[in-house]
Amino acid sequence: MPELPPETINRIIDYLHDDHGTLAACALAARIVHFASRYHRFSTVALNLRRIPRLIQLLDSAPDLAHCISSLRLDVKFTSGIDFIGDLEVL
Repeated sequence: MPELPPETINRIIDYLHDDHGTLAACALAARIVHFASRYHRFSTVALNLRRIPRLIQLLDSAPDLAHCISSLRLDVKFTSGIDFIGDLEVL
């Protein structure tokens, strides 16, 4: 079966940039689309305070993801029991 050129595959993935479910499926389907899919999935990261530890854990396990993040939005609701400053210092 003939393969599509990488440029064509990247254009297809670029078209899907805002469909995170499809990008996740593409990243698992074939290695050739894995990196382009991750680039779009993680270009904008929205967090609340409870998800910061999960992002830190994810970046520890896959440090190359940090290069994909171009925008980070932090939704803050101050509640007791969360070390806000400590978590941010790790990022």
